[in-house]
Order: sequence, then C-alpha cells, then structure tokens
Amino acid sequence: MYFKFNISTNECVCQIPDCVNPIRTGSHSGNLENHVKVFHKDEYLLLLKEKERLTGSKLKRDGCFNSTVSKKQKVGPLDNMIIVTKKTLSNVSLSKQKLIEACVQLVTINGRPFTLMEDSGFKMIIDPLLDAIGGDFRINSRNIRNHVKEHAYDIVKNIKLDVYKRLVSLKVDCVTRLNRSIIGVNVQYIKDDKLNIKTLGMTELSEKHTSEYLKKVLINILKKYDIDNRQVYSITCDNGRNIVKMVKIFNDANDDDILNEDDIEADIESENTEHLRNDGHDILSESTIEDIITDTEIDLNDDNNLQQEVYSALEIENEEYLTQCVRCSVHTFQLCLEQGFKITSVNNTVVKARKVVKILRTQSYAALLKKDNLNNRDWDKISSLVNSLEPAYFATKRLQKKDLTLGDFFGIWQQTKSKFQQINSLLSNSIVQSMNSREEQLMDNSIFVAAIYLDPRFMCTLTAAKKQIAIDHLIKTWTLKESISGNQNLNENLAGSTDESVIDIDEQICDNEDPFEEFLAGCSHTSSQNRSLNESQSLLSSKQLMREKIEEFGRVERLTYKADVINYWKDNKIAKPELFELAQILMAVPATQVSVERSFSALKFILSDLRSSISSDILEDILIIRGNNQ
Repeated sequence: MYFKFNISTNECVCQIPDCVNPIRTGSHSGNLENHVKVFHKDEYLLLLKEKERLTGSKLKRDGCFNSTVSKKQKVGPLDNMIIVTKKTLSNVSLSKQKLIEACVQLVTINGRPFTLMEDSGFKMIIDPLLDAIGGDFRINSRNIRNHVKEHAYDIVKNIKLDVYKRLVSLKVDCVTRLNRSIIGVNVQYIKDDKLNIKTLGMTELSEKHTSEYLKKVLINILKKYDIDNRQVYSITCDNGRNIVKMVKIFNDANDDDILNEDDIEADIESENTEHLRNDGHDILSESTIEDIITDTEIDLNDDNNLQQEVYSALEIENEEYLTQCVRCSVHTFQLCLEQGFKITSVNNTVVKARKVVKILRTQSYAALLKKDNLNNRDWDKISSLVNSLEPAYFATKRLQKKDLTLGDFFGIWQQTKSKFQQINSLLSNSIVQSMNSREEQLMDNSIFVAAIYLDPRFMCTLTAAKKQIAIDHLIKTWTLKESISGNQNLNENLAGSTDESVIDIDEQICDNEDPFEEFLAGCSHTSSQNRSLNESQSLLSSKQLMREKIEEFGRVERLTYKADVINYWKDNKIAKPELFELAQILMAVPATQVSVERSFSALKFILSDLRSSISSDILEDILIIRGNNQ
C-alpha cells in the first residue's frame, strides 16, 4: 500500500512523499506498519480504516483500536487462513498403521535416531495418540526396529514380484564411511512402459574386497529377491578392477576359474576370445548331428542352411548366461578427460592457472600477478583451456540424467566428440584421441552394440559387422527371455505380428544446419548402401523367424537425434511387439551409476558420528527403505 519491495536488494522503499527514513530492510508487515505509525500519522489512520474494513474491528474516535477488541482480534499474517474450532483434538483421524509408518519414516527417510522415540517432547505428542489407540500399544526405541524390519521386508516382497521371470540390469558400486565399507546394488527394469530403479541392497563388507568375495555378497543379495544368475542381463560399474573382475566371474561355477587380481590386465586383453573356449563340443558325434537335423528338419541339400542350423543348435547350450559388464559412461568420459590432461604443455598451463586462482584469492593479487610474470601468451593458453573444456562441462551435466539409455549416452558421446574436433586445440585433440580409443572398447560390448541397433537415431553409425554382432546378441537375448518367462511357443507369437511400420525421415523435423545431424545423415546414406537381406530364405525355425524380424528392423529410416527413443518404441508397441520387448530390456540397461551414488549420499545422514555403532542389518533395512522411497 505504501511500500515498494526490491527483491534483489531485499529492501522496501516508502512511497509516502518527504519520508525522512524511506528505506527499510526486509518486507515484514509488522515492521512496515510500525514505520507508518511512527513517521506518518495521517497515513496510519487510513491504514487502520482499511484494516477495519477487512477485519471488522472497531475504531475509537482517536483512530486507535479499542484495547479490549484489539487483544481478541489482532490480525497476523495467517489469521485469516486458520479457523480454530477446538482447543483439544478429541477426534483425530489417525490409524495405528499410519502412526507406525510415520515413525518408521522418521528414523529411515528423515534420518532421525531411534532414541527420538524416547525424547520427552516427542512422547508428549505421541503418548495421547497411543492412549487413544489403546490395547497397550506403544512405540519406543526398541520395537521401532522391528517395524523398520517389517517395512523393509514388504519392500523386498514387492520388488520380488516385479522381477519374477524378468531379465534385469544391475548397478554395483562400493563406498566407505566411518571405516565401514558398503556395497550398493540397484536393479533397473521397465514395467508397464515405466523405468523402475530399485535398491536391492546396501550390504556391509566384512572381508577384503576381492572379486570372489564381492561375487559371493552379490549372489546372496540376489537370492533374497529370488533372482537367478540367468536373469542378470548386465551389471553397470565403474572401472574398479575388483568389480569388473567380479562381473567376469559372476557366472563361473568353479572357483578354479577365478584369476588373481594381479592378472586383471591379461584377462581384459583376452575378453574378446572368451567365446572360443571349449564347452564340451570340440567333437560332434554322429548321433548329435542326426538329432540336430531331426529337430530342425533341415534340407540336407542346402549346405549353408545346414551349417547355420548346426551353429544355432549349439548356441542354445551357451545362451544360459548373457551377463556382461557395462562401464559407467560418466566414469569412462572422465578417464578420457584425464588422459587429455597428461600432455605436458596442457598440464603446465593448468598448474599456472591454479596458481593464478590461488593468487586472486589474496587481497594484494595485482602486485603478485605482476611479480609472477604471467604474460599474454599464458593467458591465451588459459583461455584456450577453458574453451576446450566447455563441451565436457555440458556433457557431464547431460550424463546425470536419471533415465539415461545407452543410446542417449552414445549420442552425447558423439556430439561431444564432434564439438571437441571443431575446437581443434591441443587439449581437445588429445581428448578426442582418448575418446576414439575408449569408443573401440565400448563397441566391443555386444549389449552396447545391440542397444545402438535398436535405437533408430544412431543405428546408422554401425558397420555391417557390428550390425551382425547386434543381431546375433538380440537373438540370444530373445531366446533367454523366452526361456526365463517359460514361453516356448515362439512360432505362434512371431507369426501373429507383422513389421509394417517404417519411419520416413522426410516427415521428421530436422535442422539442416546442425553439424551433428548432417553427420548422422551421412552415416545413414552409407549404411543404406550396405544393406543386404535374404528375404527369400525359408524360415525353418522360430529363431530364424525372429532373426528376420530383427534384420527387417535394419531397414527402418533414421530418426533425428533429438527424437525420444522411448516414445518411439511406445508408438511401435503394437506393430513390433517382439522388438518392443527386446527394446524394453536394452533400454533398461543403465548407462551410469548415478542412482547408486545418490543412495550413498544418504549414508552421511544415517551412518553419522552419533550412529556409527548401528548394526549392519538395521543399517541395510534403513537404506533399502530410504533408497526405494518414491
């Protein structure tokens, strides 16, 4: 009415002319009203009349509130919003279960200690409620632990139902807090077209963190949810040697196959030849070959078809486990940046920049800068360094997305690499070189390649060889999925659907001036020239029928990289039901460990200095409740 508030300075300026003290800090109504009362008597009478109109209070002739009325009807900021009907709460709508849930939330999600239940102020609030419930029902610091366990058990039971006969992807990481090591395990899957991220366990580690011990702990966590090893499609982790090795030996039955931690480098080098290991099929007996021919009804006059069917039949023996390690995209990107900074000249510039920042924090920085002889050339290097890191800054922020798919990560990776190439500095070129090297490792992962194949935005970047790897892996994934779900009647499922949907790139909204879009368009043109599909081949088995559908998808036109691939598959759920199910599995593969890291952030509230002696079991129950709080 009389003041104008400046939000940037947090000051109110009195608008009444000739005010001797017009500026007031803050915007509290009581302080502003007192200012009008002291410095502007006439305006204050107008203010009282306005309050009389709004509140119904009566004024005395001198313009002031009647003393008896003002005590009863003094107006505060919330008085008009609150209606007090009773001084005592005789009919509170609060059930016993609701009260228990509230107390459980206090000690889990809100991070309050169990001793809160014994605090005098809390007991003054809760005791009347407990008395109203009756039946000698009580909540204290001892039995609240049992309620926490029951609540955690309910969460485990619900997750168990969700993951039943379903391929799932895991995220695994370790953290240390107050000399206590915790392994965090998250599960990720798509259900009802919605991505679900659940915390399976936050288990304390009591032994040395070897790959063998971590595998044992992980399997025990999965057993609690009745998750069989075959259901674990992928495990996303950072580049920690012990966790990477744990994934490699995850499905090994014999401890003799476990290598020493010191042999991890040699093991990584040999991972591309693991499919050449003997699995008891070095020599095929005549009876084995006859059984294969009989089961598949092969035309013996077709040598190519015979060879393909023999290999297909043998693949079934090796498709029991598909678990692969997926490196965390954020950590992989950080390693590329770290490699770029190893250049001597770049590192020297960073050292100088850090020294400058340290100097700028002092009061006499001007003289010190002059003394340090930082010339224009050095400043140019620092400017180039900052410009070179700008794409990395934006990429890191985009990689924090909660539902980031492998296709999304691949698009961010390629865009960032393209921007580094455009900058063309010593640092950016070094980072690009490191990214190219890391990209080769990423493309050696069949899960990663399969995810790119089912992403119409970036499928065009795959070579013919990589596409074949993706198709083979998708066939294995489909076979394993059907085996786990118990749905073996593949011919009926596959024969009932047709693949008629083809996206026309001309109908999409594309930016012709976008360099990355032009790059993808060039890849798409090259890829279209290499397409070959033997449509005349007869379909002799359900696996061949599925293979044709997957190969048929390779003819789908490219989507613009700005399109939402999740919505694309929702739109094609009816037209491509089998591919939709495969896409659900691949899109659920986590590209980062962000959710695990966020779960670890709760440790500083739960495992604090005042609660450092909390037991491992109750700590895990608390973190499961907190991690699965929606």
